[in-house]
Amino acid sequence: MAGNPVLNNLIHRIAHQEGGEDAFFQLVIDERMKTVAQMYGVSIGTLYRYVGKTDELRARFDAARRSRADIAFEESADILDDLADGPALITSQQVQLATARSKHRQWVASVLDPDRYGDKKNDVKLTIDLGAQFMAALRERGRVELPAVELPADEVKLIEADFEIEDESGSMSVAEADTSNLTELLDDASDML
Repeated sequence: MAGNPVLNNLIHRIAHQEGGEDAFFQLVIDERMKTVAQMYGVSIGTLYRYVGKTDELRARFDAARRSRADIAFEESADILDDLADGPALITSQQVQLATARSKHRQWVASVLDPDRYGDKKNDVKLTIDLGAQFMAALRERGRVELPAVELPADEVKLIEADFEIEDESGSMSVAEADTSNLTELLDDASDML
């Protein structure tokens, strides 16, 4: 057997014990990992290396952890119920201790199965398109006129357009449009935006 002799010994012990892997995973459900490690005479790290050896072992370990989370969560309620059903005279120290034990079990459950018992994150993503709202506000208030700017004649250039403007009579390209009517057509096009 090559590799880690402690891990190999653990694998051999689990395989040859009564109940095999099923007994091992029942221990993982019932006991803390520290206790399981002590029972097999290995470190907690060796236990984690064992359950990580194959996908099947990892899946069984994850299922055992979820079962352990259920047990811890149930224990958290039992601790408080036992206190309520206990003696008639309860001290504040007993209440504090029971509350701390119950909260610890809830925390354990949230660590072992965060999907079911963990804090729910409010990852709300909100996207607001202000462009559409801005354009709607401009339409409601009427068009905002910009002051006219006189440009020197040598800076005025003819700009060719690759778009079409549709009016009531149909579609026409800018090149076909009557330039006297171009300002009105552009105003109509900007109102459509």
